[in-house]
Amino acid sequence: MVIYQVLEAWTVLLILVALFVLLLLQVATFRRVGHASFLLFAIGSALCIVYSVCSAVPFYFQITDSQRLLLFQSACAAAVLAAVLAVWGTASLLRSYYGQLFQTAPRATRGSA
Repeated sequence: MVIYQVLEAWTVLLILVALFVLLLLQVATFRRVGHASFLLFAIGSALCIVYSVCSAVPFYFQITDSQRLLLFQSACAAAVLAAVLAVWGTASLLRSYYGQLFQTAPRATRGSA
């Protein structure tokens, strides 16, 4: 049973490191580009970090059932908000590139080929 706890601890650590790296990249890109979608992605990543921490707490600490329920509710709220922000940020980013795509694409004229 101890091997599973060690694997779980390393998995949580790896996920948190990956999320922090994503958060740093998104914040740096937002500061450089200024596009709102990267701010939405960064807030979503921060909420994913909250979700991961809330989900991992019961594995490492003895907590009461009411505390476990509060953590579960907090984790679910963070996950739902992160999902909404991910979709919203992606739509915002794609919408901005969609406009640029048709502004820079050469127009085909009838009879040319």
